[in-house]
Amino acid sequence: MFKDRLIIAAILISVVIYAVLAEEKIRFALLMAVFITLAAREWANLSGLQPQYCVIYQAIVVISMVVVYQFSNTILLYILVLTGVIWWVCGFVLVILYQNGWNLIPSNQFVKAVIGMLVLIPAWLSIVVLHERLPDGVKMVLFLLLLVWLADTAAYFAGCRWGKTKLASRISPGKTWEGIAGAFVACAGLSVGYIMLIDMQGASVFLFLFLCLVTVIASVLGDLLESLFKRLADRKDSGVILLGHGGVMDRMDSLTAATPVFLAGIWLLEGKI
Repeated sequence: MFKDRLIIAAILISVVIYAVLAEEKIRFALLMAVFITLAAREWANLSGLQPQYCVIYQAIVVISMVVVYQFSNTILLYILVLTGVIWWVCGFVLVILYQNGWNLIPSNQFVKAVIGMLVLIPAWLSIVVLHERLPDGVKMVLFLLLLVWLADTAAYFAGCRWGKTKLASRISPGKTWEGIAGAFVACAGLSVGYIMLIDMQGASVFLFLFLCLVTVIASVLGDLLESLFKRLADRKDSGVILLGHGGVMDRMDSLTAATPVFLAGIWLLEGKI
């Protein structure tokens, strides 16, 4: 099983990196759209929607991506990305409250489906805009992906080696504060290496490092929130499409939170918001 996990992970990472580096940037947008569409089906299932509504939900997500992309040169871009950031602030509150015995997650399946739109659409738009519109977009997307992947991997291994203090025992018992500390240390090293690579200077260095820290926190939040929805739906995984890895949403949960936060932070550093 571990060998299968490694093979699937290697294939997925290779496909994603190829799309990021592809000369036609639309390839990356389309690949991410495919992932989001598959994740939408899984989120619909977690929300409790009937199979026929799951298909409709997927169609709505696809149409939404087409529409927001067509209007991504307008103020709608900023509204959607910042809406995504605001949602994750709300998600942070919901996770904290649940951990402390207060379940404020809506029980209505259609409200949960709407929450899925707030999770998926801003994330897709953010990473596509980051890739296509920023001068160093390709480098930044590669860095963001590595940051999120490294945070998850380092947290796992540090947690296995030193983990004792539970991070959120009612949501994801396997996560520990020691694991999170390991993720911060590893990602700090990666961030410093990236800063040196692009020759960033002055106060921007410290601001960018802080943004990376916030992005790692957001990635952990994305993981925790999906774990919370799976717990409420009594599911171990969001799906079974990826052998040994569960569903697509299980592989994208951290990225859905990290991406809008990272893009909004870049805009803030550049004085665009």
